[in-house]
This record gives sequence, C-alpha cells and structure tokens, in this order.
Amino acid sequence: MINIIIKKLIKGEMIMFDQYPDVVTIEELQEMLGIGRGLAYDLVNSGKIKGVKVGRGWRIGKKAVEQFMMQQK
Repeated sequence: MINIIIKKLIKGEMIMFDQYPDVVTIEELQEMLGIGRGLAYDLVNSGKIKGVKVGRGWRIGKKAVEQFMMQQK
C-alpha cells in the first residue's frame, strides 16, 4: 500500500518521510501514503490523521502522518 517511505535509524529513533516538509498538503499526504484523494480527505476529516483546515485546504503535520503509520502496525 505504501510506495514511498524512507526510513533512517538516528539515535534509536525511526524517522519516516524525511524528504517531505514538516507540514504537508493533502496532495503530499496522498503521495506519502500512496492513496487517492478521497481516502486522504476521509483520514483527515475523521481525525485519524490530525490536520488543520487553513482556508480551503488542509495542513497536516508530518509527525501526525508518522503517528498514524505507527498505529497501523
């Protein structure tokens, strides 16, 4: 399901998505998770991935995406 994940081991901490900025858009979230637009909106609208609505768009912290991924294990 997830096509683009880069992981590094730094000081015993797993870092994912290090090529992305700290705050991402819906489009970047789609790319990060390899999902469609509808599912990306469903995840943020439901609160499964925490985000903030800014104007007409969403801003999602990269840490929120990482936390979501860790919960999916």
